[in-house]
Amino acid sequence: MSSDSGDEILEFQLQIRVGSEVLETRGQVRDGPLTVREFLPVLQTVTNGIVTSLSRQAEEAGKLISCKAGCGACCCQPVPIGDAEALMLIQLVDGMPEERRAAIRARFAAALSRLEEAGLLEKVRAFPALPSQEDREKLALAYLALRIACPFLEDDSCSIHPDRPLSCREYLVTSPAEFCSNPDRERIAMVDVPRRLSALMVREMTPWLPLILAFEAAERLRACPEPKFPAKELVEKVVRYLGGPAAPAS
Repeated sequence: MSSDSGDEILEFQLQIRVGSEVLETRGQVRDGPLTVREFLPVLQTVTNGIVTSLSRQAEEAGKLISCKAGCGACCCQPVPIGDAEALMLIQLVDGMPEERRAAIRARFAAALSRLEEAGLLEKVRAFPALPSQEDREKLALAYLALRIACPFLEDDSCSIHPDRPLSCREYLVTSPAEFCSNPDRERIAMVDVPRRLSALMVREMTPWLPLILAFEAAERLRACPEPKFPAKELVEKVVRYLGGPAAPAS
């Protein structure tokens, strides 16, 4: 089908098993070469559906989701985001009123200063290249100990909730919220998301970096042409990864 702009539209329907449920998701994208940033709404929509289903199943099993507005403990972690998400967030901030834009940029700058004072800035810059999960966990705990809040956190709530990264959408716990301030594998009960689209994105679509470095990387991200992929190829990547059938939407 065609859109009002004359572009051909690729419509699709996914059927994927999420725990004990079968999730059906419909979507559409412009049928042509797309950047990952342009494809992000599809990844966000599918992720929202998966997380909503898993949350419902957890609550039906008597495990209430602890995450809610006013609890920002998890927002003090080195959040991994794709380059495409970083560019989206940069452009989001660029479009904000000057006062708010300046405040958020100041928070990013203050966070980098804290990391530098603690001797962690270079390590955080090298985060994507760390060789093992153990190394990444050690650095994440050292980062968390500094209690550096995400620059988008305001009044212990995400100020960009509709545009938050995929990894934030996928992070849910059912253990008491106070445990998240001092994480311990024995105490924190997370909702298992078996197929994380954030992982697919950074493995097959775009490199990644810690969110806190987004504005530091802004010049590089803006200068590099965004790679484009056929829309059908991107949809098929999601289908293969989630292990569900796809069909044209009726």
